[in-house]
Amino acid sequence: MKYRNKTAWVVLFLLLAIVLNAQTTFKSIHVEKAIIKGYYELSSDGLCYIRKGHTISIKGKTYPFYMRIEDNSTIRKWTNPFDTLEYRKFLNMDFALDAQRGIYKRDLYLSDLEYGYDGTLVHSVGAFYYPKNSRGQLISCYYFSGDIIFYKIHPHSSEKEKTTLSFTLKKMLEEKEFVVLKEAESVSHLSKKEIFSMGLKPTAIYSIFYCLDE
Repeated sequence: MKYRNKTAWVVLFLLLAIVLNAQTTFKSIHVEKAIIKGYYELSSDGLCYIRKGHTISIKGKTYPFYMRIEDNSTIRKWTNPFDTLEYRKFLNMDFALDAQRGIYKRDLYLSDLEYGYDGTLVHSVGAFYYPKNSRGQLISCYYFSGDIIFYKIHPHSSEKEKTTLSFTLKKMLEEKEFVVLKEAESVSHLSKKEIFSMGLKPTAIYSIFYCLDE
């Protein structure tokens, strides 16, 4: 009887894992000189910028983009909470050491082009631009080379269930298709040709305050 009960639990676990995994498809790819854009919109009082997320453009297609390797853990845990080994492998256990050494391969907010770990400040060494005909928005924009993971979500949760989810996970489920950092090789400034073709205007801004109530 005990053996049958154990077998039943194993079968139930496998069925749940299959069902949950079927709701998400993903693939890892390597990219060279993809373009990352981070959007910052000036608040109505003009005191700080509201962070509006990031995109990554690859071969002419643009997707929502998440800058930290740990964001893989967020979606993998939702997809299959039983597979702890799968989502725990994306936890950045070396963050403190990476931050100390300026290593951004697992977290692009440690890059000099968009450094985001100085209180409510974001710093950028020459990668802040104004979009064409607008001074109410800033765009951090630069090349990215490295490994990323594409996700496609087939949502199953109800609106009531979504109220208990984190901000990042809610956003992922709403977007349905998005890209998450796996490992960065390099980030670099845009070429003058690229800047001109996108209608961006270089700024003399190197640091901005972002709003806490985003």
